[in-house]
Order: sequence, then C-alpha cells, then structure tokens
Amino acid sequence: EINGPGDVDFFRFFAPSTGRIWILTDTGGVQQPGANSRDTTIDLYGVDGATLIESDDDDGTATGGDGTVESGLASSIAGRSIPAASLKAGIRP
Repeated sequence: EINGPGDVDFFRFFAPSTGRIWILTDTGGVQQPGANSRDTTIDLYGVDGATLIESDDDDGTATGGDGTVESGLASSIAGRSIPAASLKAGIRP
C-alpha cells in the first residue's frame, strides 16, 4: 500500500537458487483521491538489507491492467541475475 509522499514498502523473499528476477509496479488505472503521482522507484537489496543490487526508476509502463497507457513512470526490474539468498525489495513513490 502506498501512503503518501515518502512512504516506502518493503517485501522480503527467498530466492531458491541462482536465477533471474522480474519485479514490476503498475501505477496505472484510476487514481485514488489525494494521489499526486504515478511515479515509483524499485530498489533491490541483498541479504544484508543494505547492499543495493539494482535500482529502477521509470522503465515500466503504467496501464492499470487494461492496456491503456496512463504513464511511463512505473518501475520495472527485468531479468536481473540474483544469488541464492534472502533478498529485499523496496518500492517507493
């Protein structure tokens, strides 16, 4: 859930083996009252929660799942090689 300017949401997951990862935010669709941006950034961190593996700002497309492009400000990490370990992704507006 995004709760206004400066809000950061973290998601921790475990990679079963060395592989690749895809993370996408879709900031399209109907904007809720009080929303002032469709822009996000994704930060992918290593197991220590401090080592930044990759960061993305504006490589995704915001469609809200209906195929209508509302913005090019969504974030996407596509096919990044990752180690077998616990990783943490931070998504921020």
